[in-house]
Amino acid sequence: MIKRILMISFVLFAVSRLSAAFQYEVIEWPCGGYGKNGISQESYYVKITEGSGSLYIMDKINTLYAPNNELLSTVVNVANTSQYGWIDQSTGTVHEADGSQVIVYSNEVVTQTAYKLGDFTAGDEVGVWVTTLQGDTGGSILNRQNPINSSNLVFREYGDTSDVFGNQLANFSFTDGTNVFFGFYGEAVTGFSGQPLPGMLASFLLGGSALGAVSRRKKRRRS
Repeated sequence: MIKRILMISFVLFAVSRLSAAFQYEVIEWPCGGYGKNGISQESYYVKITEGSGSLYIMDKINTLYAPNNELLSTVVNVANTSQYGWIDQSTGTVHEADGSQVIVYSNEVVTQTAYKLGDFTAGDEVGVWVTTLQGDTGGSILNRQNPINSSNLVFREYGDTSDVFGNQLANFSFTDGTNVFFGFYGEAVTGFSGQPLPGMLASFLLGGSALGAVSRRKKRRRS
């Protein structure tokens, strides 16, 4: 029985490590402050804090009951990877997106799609850039000299708004009035994302209960 408990504990620990295999956080610089290289706009970038995996930007879903009108594809040509991508925070180098797509959520009315920026590992610091259908370009990196930080980008923020699922959103605002909203989504290289795995945990816990019940029945029979 002790061996079984130890085995289950080991499996649960392994699952918890898998669920945490790819973690990231969004680093913000407040509006009015000064970040790296002296940029004086609110800005942000993503820092990979654990593991390796793929980072995506995903649609804002503002309602589950009517056609969603704030999808990334309505303001950015997401089929063209030269129209969006990522920036190396340490060097300022601009990269095009990978462009692979995954479905994060779907029902009869709306579908939330995520668009891959690239693959990253712990320690990487990644900015985001997009070009709108109207041709406006802006990025989130804290670097005044970077050409992605063009004059037509008038405002950017992260975390002040969220979608219907509670996902915090980033925003680019341009001089022509276009606003680009998106969230972040990550998947570990193993295929597990950085989210809990309640179904698997429940299965293991139920398995442990079943093993315990079998053991108790055997003991009763012996007595």
